Amino acid sequence: MSASEPTDAGESLEGTLARVIFESADRPWRVVRMDTPQGEVTCVGELSGLAPGEPVRLVGKWVDNPKFGRQFQADSYVPVRPGTVAGIERYLGSGLVDGIGPGLAKRLVARFGEDTLDVVENHPQRLTEVEGIGPVRAERIQQAWQGARHLKEVMVFLQSLDVGTGFALRIFKRYGERAVQVVKSNPYQLALEVSGVGFLTADRIAKALGLSPDDPARLAAGLLHALGEAAEDGHVFLPGPELMSRAGALL
Repeated sequence: MSASEPTDAGESLEGTLARVIFESADRPWRVVRMDTPQGEVTCVGELSGLAPGEPVRLVGKWVDNPKFGRQFQADSYVPVRPGTVAGIERYLGSGLVDGIGPGLAKRLVARFGEDTLDVVENHPQRLTEVEGIGPVRAERIQQAWQGARHLKEVMVFLQSLDVGTGFALRIFKRYGERAVQVVKSNPYQLALEVSGVGFLTADRIAKALGLSPDDPARLAAGLLHALGEAAEDGHVFLPGPELMSRAGALL
């Protein structure tokens, strides 16, 4: 794929995250610089969860900002595995995997070359072949790698359902590697257990998953949402007919 080309969801831009220029304190909005085959470009969007040195494919569109000029506005992203030894070294040395810094990343690729990521993921016992890594440290590195991998898998899955990065991170923090299983089995559980995810967001996820509008989980969640809205309006009791009317308007 070229650095930038059209896709069904918009334009695609592939490169390596070079550095973070700005990060919002109250939402996962970032302004970053990305290295691409066409040079360094500015990208904006919900890009939390990405570390400098990480290869990524963004999907979105080019925009002309009156103040900052031309930049790529990302709607979603997909992590991409580095395809060169230099890329692997930069990727591992980015801080993405707890316990691996630039120095250790250099030693790892010096020992394993293009097989480095395969060794970290599938043969962690071989990490002890590198100076400074004993069995305990090798296990910690492998666990950190698995955690980072699970995060990426969850992010990609949720973004395929049009879930924003902010919500996706909250869902992962709540359920960890179980996030995909929970969302698939009952997306309405999110409205009860994940801060900031309400019925409408859960309903949109359920629709993307193909759940029936008459699914019992949806009906129950709709009733609970109607009761919650009534409580926010100051009600401590809601007659059955009024509850059904409110829920009916929602469902």
